[in-house]
Formats: sequence, C-alpha cells, structure tokens
Amino acid sequence: MGFTPFESAQPRYLALAELLSEGIRSGQYAVGTLLPTEAELCDTYDVSRHTVREAIRKLRDLGLVSRHQGVGTRVENKDISGRFVLSLGSIPDIWQYVQNTRLEPLRKKLIKAADAEIPLPPVGNDEQWFLTEGLRYVGDQELPISHSAIHINAAFRGIAEQIGQKQVPIFSMIERRYGVKVVAIKQEISAIIIPARLTKPLKVKPNFPALSILRQYMTADGVIVEVGRTITPADRFTYSMDLRFEYPTVNR
Repeated sequence: MGFTPFESAQPRYLALAELLSEGIRSGQYAVGTLLPTEAELCDTYDVSRHTVREAIRKLRDLGLVSRHQGVGTRVENKDISGRFVLSLGSIPDIWQYVQNTRLEPLRKKLIKAADAEIPLPPVGNDEQWFLTEGLRYVGDQELPISHSAIHINAAFRGIAEQIGQKQVPIFSMIERRYGVKVVAIKQEISAIIIPARLTKPLKVKPNFPALSILRQYMTADGVIVEVGRTITPADRFTYSMDLRFEYPTVNR
C-alpha cells in the first residue's frame, strides 16, 4: 500500500491505527485472532517499528486489542463501544471532551455545601451551590460513559438552564455571561468503586471499579466558580497525557 494512507497531515501512527481499526471492524482481523507481527506490519505499510508500536498502543487504549508478552497482539473487540479517549495538555483541551460527548441532565437543584457528596470550598452566598447531575454519552451510543455531578457557585447559577443544551464547557458559559476568566483548574484523579446509587444509571454491576476526576475551576481573583466530579466505569475511558522535559538554556 506504500505511503498512500499517510498523505494526510495526521501522524503516521494514527493513520496506521485507523487502517488497522477498519480491518478489525470489517472482519479482516477477527475478534480472538492475532494481528500480524510488528515486523510484518512494518513491511506491509512501509513504516518504522516505532510507528507500529504507537499505532498498537492507540488501539489498546481504545479497547480494541490487548498485548501479551511472547504471544502477540490479540483482537479483543470489533468496535470501541462507549470508550472515550481524552488527551489533555492544557485547559483548552477540555473542550475536546465536551464537544465530542453530550450531557443528559438527570436533576438540577440548589443545595447547601454541607449536603454535597464531595467536599466543597467556602464561597460565601450562604455556601449555596447549584447542582446538576447527568450522564454523558458519546454520539448516539446508548451506554453512558460517565456520571457528572456539576456544582456551580450559586452566584453564577444564571447559566443553569443552558446546561445540557450546548456542547460548551460550564466554566466557559460562566465566563461569557458574567465577564470572569477562569485561569486555573485544580484536578484530582483517583480510583474508586462506583457508588451503589449510580450502578443502575451507569449500567454496571455492584462494586464495579471506576475513575473519579474531581476539578475545581478558579478565576484570577481566586473565586471558585465550579466544582465538578466525573465518575467513569473503568472499561469506558482512557486518560492520556503527553509530558515533556523542559531543560534550562545554558548560556556559554
């Protein structure tokens, strides 16, 4: 096939990953069988071993294949079925998650900080928060990828009706309406067991493992405008991050 698949601007490993995933979907590589070896893929697509390994890593992140030492790469699933891969490098990257998914609100109500299921920072306003709970989906898939609990500082609850109507981050809605600017996000990631009350809406069995992501959104003045927690079943989400070393410039 030469270089035909790689004439676009996307990285070669992504182009190769697309070709292999299409081969899996079409049945060329059936579930339960092994993909060709790295050497065979290098020869077939005229790419480096590094490109092949990165493409396989992408397929593994999507839940399509698994790698086994001394055995090879086995096809596990025909499609990605509800799994979402998020790559974050900066605050604007959060738009990727929102724009590629949809939030279906379950309930909206005003609560006291003391009644929240997660710790909330002091914000004044009698410590009131506007809570929106909902399920997030990828495209038209019926299986939710996560449960979101979004706590909005009550001073900014005027954007409440927009939640679920637009594929725009909540903090961006607040910025536009109230003229504030979010400059920092504090994030905590932890492994948890899905709370019993969420097993039915998330369609999982009791004691199912999950990834919990807790974020606080802060303005330049130190005001917390939003606190959100996302709970995602372990088999439906991959969190990817590229980290680079920054070396000081040495003057000679």
